[in-house]
Formats: sequence, C-alpha cells, structure tokens
Amino acid sequence: MKRLPGISASSGIAIGPAFIYLPEPPDVRCVSIKNVDREVERLEKAAAEAVSVLANLKDRMLEKTTSEDAQIFDAHMMFLQDPAFIGESKQHIRQEEVNAECAVELVMKSLQKTFLEMDNEYFRARADDIIDVGHRLIRTLMDSPQPDFSSMESPSIVIANDLLPSDTALMDPDTVLGFATVGGGLTSHVAILARSLGIPAFVAVEPELVKIDPGATCILDGESNIIVVNPDEPTIEHYRRLIEDRQVEMQKALQSAQTPAVTKDGKEIEVVANIGQPQE
Repeated sequence: MKRLPGISASSGIAIGPAFIYLPEPPDVRCVSIKNVDREVERLEKAAAEAVSVLANLKDRMLEKTTSEDAQIFDAHMMFLQDPAFIGESKQHIRQEEVNAECAVELVMKSLQKTFLEMDNEYFRARADDIIDVGHRLIRTLMDSPQPDFSSMESPSIVIANDLLPSDTALMDPDTVLGFATVGGGLTSHVAILARSLGIPAFVAVEPELVKIDPGATCILDGESNIIVVNPDEPTIEHYRRLIEDRQVEMQKALQSAQTPAVTKDGKEIEVVANIGQPQE
C-alpha cells in the first residue's frame, strides 16, 4: 500500500481501478510544399471542422453542467477563428512554404510560451487550452483520431500526466469515478469542469503516479489530500464506510433543502446560491 500526496481540485472520495491515460501528442513533421494556396485551404477546412466538433462538445457539456462551464469551448472556437492563431499559421505557410501541421505547431508553441511566462496563475493555466486547440487542429489535419476513453472497460479512476479541457468534457460521471494528474492546477479548466461534474480530482501529484499498474485499486481521498494505491482490505472498508456516510448526509441535506432556514430565536433567513442551473 502506498500513499501519494496531491492537491484536491474537486472534493470527494472515489475507489476504483486505475485507467492509465497517456495519449501521445501528434507526431508533426515539417515538409516543404509548393502549392501554398492549397495548404491554406487545408488549414481553413480543418479549422472549420474542428469548430464544428467543439460545438458538439459544448452541447454535450450543456447536458451535464452549466452554460458558464460550457463556454470554455466557446473560447476554443474563438482561438480557431483568431488571427493570432489561424492568421499566423497561414503566414507561416506562405512565408516558409511549410505544411499546415507544421505551421500550426509553430504558432501553438509560441503562444503556449507566451501564456506560461505570464505572472497571473489563471492566464498561465490557459496554456493548456492553447495545446488542446492546437492538437485538435493538427489531428484534424492529419485525419487521426482524437484521444478518448473508449477503451475503458469498467468504471475507473483516470491516471494521467495531464488532462486537457476536451478530455474532461468526454468524461461520464457514471464511468469516470475520479481522476488524478501529475500536472494541472486549481485554476485550470480541467479542475473547473471536474468540480461542476462532481468528479473527485487531484492535480500536482508526484510523477510516480503514472507508474501505477493499470487496473491497480486506487482511492482518491479529497478530504486528506492523498491517493492510496493498492490499499489493503481494512483501508478499502474504511473508505467505503466514509462514502456511505457521505451519501447518507447528502440525502438528509436534500430532504431538508426546501424547508425554511430559521434561527433558534425564530428569525427566518433567506438562503440563496450563485448557480447556473437547479441540479447544481
């Protein structure tokens, strides 16, 4: 049994087998081209296709979470229509006579570097969005499949070096019990989406995390900020009881949710919440 410290980005407790998710970035090769107009046309067509896919992802997110969270994909679509991204990619194609995949990767890495050098943590976290959009566009150009969780055979805990916002959008809370990553932070869009979906999540875990054997039992303890790997049976039973207790408390809270909030001396207090939709 091993305990790995991390930062709880979305509270809760989850128990399940590890699903190791380590997709390779697209293998981009720079190739000299002569017909720059045709290459620019390829880029425009791929960008339009990627925007269409992101619009569908947004619709899927709206079924599970708030419109505010789903707007993450509006930002991604804007990147794909922004002169600072697509326009500069076209410029690389025309000036350096390189293929569209190469041009997109050059712009993506330049923008990523710019965001990572910013002082503000929130803006540094947006570097993940640049990579997400860039890899999506490159894979569309290469006609290669986007990574997903289709090979997950049973409800599991996702273990990864890092996750991108579109990865989280594909997560089904019924099959993804939780996730833990080596990278990431509390202000990343991945963490924000995990909280909205109610999926326990850990970030900034030590690199040993991704060396966990596939299928190994893991416990995400969002209360103590630890991940327990290969727990013994007493530990599993302890956490199962905690989960059951939490569910009982949640049911009690839901049963009394609609009753007035009244102080001991009889004063009624209005209770309000800043949410996007009632199920939150």
